[in-house]
Amino acid sequence: MIAAIWSYLREEIWKRRRAIICGSESWVSVLLGVAVGVWGDGAALAAAEVGDIVTVVLTYASIALGFCLAGLTLAVTLPDQEFARTLARTVPKGASSDAYQELLFVFSWTAIAHWVMVSTCIVAIAVVPSKEAVFPASFDTTRRLWVGASVAVVAYGLCQFLITLVTLSQVGRRYIESLRAR
Repeated sequence: MIAAIWSYLREEIWKRRRAIICGSESWVSVLLGVAVGVWGDGAALAAAEVGDIVTVVLTYASIALGFCLAGLTLAVTLPDQEFARTLARTVPKGASSDAYQELLFVFSWTAIAHWVMVSTCIVAIAVVPSKEAVFPASFDTTRRLWVGASVAVVAYGLCQFLITLVTLSQVGRRYIESLRAR
């Protein structure tokens, strides 16, 4: 497992690190997480029960994770070899590799983001009483950091899922164009 993770980090993430860190989805997520961590105790979210929030996020993240894994599987087994070759020969502007590898990375990276969301929810279930408010009457800096980081993880996953949907739309459009050209 560790060798596979290390390989993915080295071969996929490292060459895209700048795009991942500097992407608008990262900054939106961090800013939203900081905002909720700093001012969240005054928002409607503050009185919500942790169990309710975790249930909603866990449900969404599980469905999105399944969607990404199914999409990744379909992309790997793309039945149209001519279209797969077209993707493998096309290098999108600003991309670190060909369109086929980028498609696979979008699915895998979005799946990982949702796996992190699922893992965060499992930790929340194990650590925080489900009937407790997100920001209880007595909360401290640690709680602000936990809530802010959790919001950032969820926001990042949502942004990544949107990117995946847009990417699928773009691939679909390219597929239609390739069909028309035949």
